[in-house]
Amino acid sequence: MSAVKAEAIRLIERLPEESGWLDVAYRLYVRAKIEQGLADARVGNVIPHDQVMQEMGEWLASLGRPLPASISDES
Repeated sequence: MSAVKAEAIRLIERLPEESGWLDVAYRLYVRAKIEQGLADARVGNVIPHDQVMQEMGEWLASLGRPLPASISDES
């Protein structure tokens, strides 16, 4: 059995008994996205924090909304 299939089975087995198809699909989707993000990070396919904050500030400004102080203080 492949590692991906074994992990999918483990994730599904850990869901509550009353889980439906959407719960299963969501859990698998989130796990796949996390794995993709980790793979991207390993090869350096990332955006620096400062660049993200700048772009977020520009986007919010274009909407007439300032970057919240609680977020802007962290940069």
